[in-house]
Amino acid sequence: MIRRCFMITSMGCLLSLLSSCGPSPQSVINQFRPKLFELDEKLRVIAAKLPPTAGSPPVKLEPKLVLDPTSPDHNCETIMYPELIGDEPLIDLMLTTNLTTSLYWSKEQPQDGDVEFMQRVLRQGSGARYLVIHRIDETNLPMAVSEETFVAGAVRVDGFVVDLESLEIVASYTLEVLPDEQVEYYVKENESARDRLETFARSSLWSKARRQVVSILSEHTGGHIQLEDGVD
Repeated sequence: MIRRCFMITSMGCLLSLLSSCGPSPQSVINQFRPKLFELDEKLRVIAAKLPPTAGSPPVKLEPKLVLDPTSPDHNCETIMYPELIGDEPLIDLMLTTNLTTSLYWSKEQPQDGDVEFMQRVLRQGSGARYLVIHRIDETNLPMAVSEETFVAGAVRVDGFVVDLESLEIVASYTLEVLPDEQVEYYVKENESARDRLETFARSSLWSKARRQVVSILSEHTGGHIQLEDGVD
């Protein structure tokens, strides 16, 4: 049977007809809820077994790790360690956000939205074979000491690749990232120049860390990495 939508004068009837022409955001999320609940439980197990240090010889994972949200072979999602234990990270590399967005939607259901977009996010977020966790030493992030000067040392980034079927760590690596020695920043009216300097210094660290993480993740897993913003 073919369903058609017609424009009618009653707003209540109009909303009812429009909603009947396709799945609602709530029904889409409910479709993925069992898988997301299972994933949430897996994250608790992973958080409890994550070692204090990272570093292992490179491997070639099978199936191949593909972190490319534009590819049908995409099978890898990422998360920051604080998110793994229910906290907010100070630095979020944001390599992918499908998993974290899906888990958020499962708890805080949106009332409206682009259903096709939601389905793509939920499908990729709940269907990943690999999960990459990044833990950043947040105690050594750049800190402004004046409006013109900030201090920073090398910031340690640990990465762990987990097979979500076995829940085993199949690869891990560590790197140290330095922010730019000098950064340019702008200040709007009523903004703190010192706070803006610190923000831009951390932004330079974020950019460098993302590029280095993409490179080392590919080298350590034999995988294909292509971020939606073009970093590869």
